[in-house]
Amino acid sequence: MPAPDLAIGGFSDDGPWVVDPAAMPWRSDVERLRAQSRGQVPEWLETGHIPPLGRLTRVVSRVGFALGVWAVRERGRASSRAGLSRRLRNAFSHLGPTYIKMGQIISGGEGMFPEELVAEFRLLRDRVPAEPFELVRRGVELELGHYLDDFF
Repeated sequence: MPAPDLAIGGFSDDGPWVVDPAAMPWRSDVERLRAQSRGQVPEWLETGHIPPLGRLTRVVSRVGFALGVWAVRERGRASSRAGLSRRLRNAFSHLGPTYIKMGQIISGGEGMFPEELVAEFRLLRDRVPAEPFELVRRGVELELGHYLDDFF
């Protein structure tokens, strides 16, 4: 029988560690949680008929405001595309990670999207607002199943 650390993925016969699954309190409920998660997958993948109203309102208001201001102030001018691109980038950055990622994808679309849009959306690669630490903390704690203070 291999050493405990080798049985679940250690890299050497004489590693400086010992992995003992029975001594890992977070593993005691793993099988039940896995089964519960497998049972919830169809529910997670089920699409609703309309998006949640709050999210829909937020997206429509941000993008709609950007388009509205552009239409009133800049439409028809020489700098029209640049202004619209800037406003859309700002809207995407305020809408959160999913829209930032979509903007990053657009930023790689030279030849598919207008140059002004691609150039503006490149800023979403490294100049985006930081996520509030409380959101990050909550995500990490949910993944770990414990408070951060329990570990650090």
